[in-house]
Amino acid sequence: MRYRRSHAVRQRLAGRVRRPYRVRQRVLLGLLVVTMAGWGGWALIRNEGQPNGLSRLLGRSEPPPRPVDARIKRVVAEAEQYRTMDFAIAQALTNLQVAPGRVKETQSWQPGRDGLWHPTRRTVRVSAFYSFTRCNLEVTRAITAAGGRISSAVEHSLTRELTLRVGIGDLLTHELTLRRDPDVPRRTGQMAIIIDDLGEVGGDVTTQFVQIKQPLTFALIPWQREARHLATEAILRKHEVIVHLPMEPKEYPRLNPGWRAIFVKQSDAQIRRVIQDALIALPAARGVNNHMGSRATENAQVMQILLEEVKRSGKYFIDSRTTPLSVGYPLARRLGIRSAASWGFLDEIDDQERIADALDLASHTALEQGPLIVIGHARPNTLTVLLQMLDRLELRGIQFVPASALAR
Repeated sequence: MRYRRSHAVRQRLAGRVRRPYRVRQRVLLGLLVVTMAGWGGWALIRNEGQPNGLSRLLGRSEPPPRPVDARIKRVVAEAEQYRTMDFAIAQALTNLQVAPGRVKETQSWQPGRDGLWHPTRRTVRVSAFYSFTRCNLEVTRAITAAGGRISSAVEHSLTRELTLRVGIGDLLTHELTLRRDPDVPRRTGQMAIIIDDLGEVGGDVTTQFVQIKQPLTFALIPWQREARHLATEAILRKHEVIVHLPMEPKEYPRLNPGWRAIFVKQSDAQIRRVIQDALIALPAARGVNNHMGSRATENAQVMQILLEEVKRSGKYFIDSRTTPLSVGYPLARRLGIRSAASWGFLDEIDDQERIADALDLASHTALEQGPLIVIGHARPNTLTVLLQMLDRLELRGIQFVPASALAR
């Protein structure tokens, strides 16, 4: 009979065979863990680019961030300066009525082998209406306002061209060659600006409004104490005056149009009396427009009475369009009254940038679609924008006229 070891003996012998392999595996695994921990700790301690917790635990100061490449910073700064000058030039050319199709680029903005940028070269055809002196002044004004400079301006008598080199600091960004072309037409457009509530702010703001050289139309509330005096001052300065008639808004009574306003609930006789008294209080007024009145101007019965009195007095009517549902302008036309409707308000948001954008849009609309009337208010921000922009809009082709010139 063959001898067979017991199960306990077989297990003991197998353990003796496997024990060296287990010890070897554990030693190798331990060496691997120690090696990885050592390399990781060394990397954390020696890392110079990023701050880490281990270096703080060891008392090491956090390394400073790596400096940005100076060349990249310079290129980014120069590209931003170029965009600033390019935008300023575009504004100046817009005021000189230069359409994009009349600008030809012969060299783009690009770096040269010497590490310096080569300026953009453009040839610009302008209307012969604009002298080279006027062109130079307008481009210089726009560039200077943007922080740049004209490094040289050379007029070539033989070729009848003006070359302007534009830059910012030591960086030359553009070289413009302007040519006066008699075949390029110059568009014109008419715009009337009504300034509501003159005298409410008072002081220097009112005085500066009246001293603006372009003809404006001032809408005065007839019940104001200084209304007649302001009307006289405005007319002496070649401006026009109209009655700014308070009328009921939809927000009443939260929004009050003021003393002696026209309300929908009033009788026909009361409405007539208010209008008649307003025209008597301001005899120099040549027309009437509404102050507030979003509810009253939607009421055909109220507007019928108002417009009959306006017609009887020989005045014209301007619908301020405080509501798109106003019946004032269409009803005035049916009654045969000289009238017009406002294109919109310049300063619904009392912010200089928004006011300038609205005035700029209105000027382009007047050039492309025909005469229009805009309304602003006697506020400091509106005054600042008008003082800055009216001369440039005249250069652009806008002719400023009193509201009576556009009331048909």
